[in-house]
Amino acid sequence: MICPFAPREKQALLEAPTKRARAEILFQLLEFETGAAAQGNLGTTQH
Repeated sequence: MICPFAPREKQALLEAPTKRARAEILFQLLEFETGAAAQGNLGTTQH
């Protein structure tokens, strides 16, 4: 609930058919979020 995911992403986690599928979706979401954050940080540090 405290994760910064959109409602659609949270729904995908709820609808995952297995625990393994849920874990894979969670890892993909986390990788996407950390990648987006890293890109945002790069954009702010470049002059």
